[in-house]
Amino acid sequence: MIRLIPNLIIENRNAVKRNKFLPYKYLGDPFNIVKILNDKCIDELIITNITGLNNCEAAFIKKLNGECFMPVCYGGGISSLDEAKKIMSAGVERIHINSLIYMDFDELKKIVNYLGGSSVVGVINIKRKNGEYCYSSSCGKRIIDFDVARIVQKLISINISEIMFNVVDDENSKLGYDRGLIFFINNLPKYNYLINGGLNKTNVRDIADLKMVNKYKSIKGFVGSNYFFCRGKYDGVLISYDK
Repeated sequence: MIRLIPNLIIENRNAVKRNKFLPYKYLGDPFNIVKILNDKCIDELIITNITGLNNCEAAFIKKLNGECFMPVCYGGGISSLDEAKKIMSAGVERIHINSLIYMDFDELKKIVNYLGGSSVVGVINIKRKNGEYCYSSSCGKRIIDFDVARIVQKLISINISEIMFNVVDDENSKLGYDRGLIFFINNLPKYNYLINGGLNKTNVRDIADLKMVNKYKSIKGFVGSNYFFCRGKYDGVLISYDK
C-alpha cells in the first residue's frame, strides 16, 4: 500500500507552511503538533528544518524527536558526516539530504558508507521546464541538470534507502499530484521513490489516482505538509491524518 507521510517543516523552532518552498504561514508550536500526531498514531514523520543546523538546533531536534512516538526522518542543513552523526545521535531513524547531492557528492558517499544506506534518503527537487522534468537547486531557483535519470542512477549506485522527489511547481498548489511525473518515475530504474508536492485531500481525482498508483511498485509513498496541516481556501490550520 502507498504510504502517506506528514512533513513537519521547522523554521526558527516554529512549525511553518511553505508555498513553492518559501515559508509563508505559521502553523504553531511543533511540540504541540507532534503530540497531536502521536494521538493520531501516524506511522512515520518527516521533519524538515529550513533554519539550518547548529549546536542549538541539534539540541532542539533531539528534544523534539524525544516527543515523537513514530520513526522520524530528519533533514535540513546537513552538510558533513560530522553533522549527520550529530543528528543521528539525537535518536532519529533516518536523515534526508538534498543539497549535498550536487554540492559535494563525495561527502554524501561518506555519510552513506558510515551510516549505511538504510539510514539516508536522497531528495531531488524537480521543476518542469519546456515540458521536461529537470533537477533544480534546493530552493528551486536554479536548474542543475536536465538529466534526472542520471542523478537517480548516482543515488542508486551508493545504495541510498529511498529517493524523494520534491515537486517545486506543485507545492501548495492544491491541484493534485502530477500524473505525468508518476509515469516519468515509472520509467526510471526500479527503486524506492517518494513524491512530495501537490497531494490534495479534496481533489477527487487523487482518490482514484492513489488506487491507480498502487500498481507502480517503485512509488512507495506521498509526502505532504498542506495535506496534513491545513484546510480550506485560506489554509486554516487543521491537523489530520487518515491511513
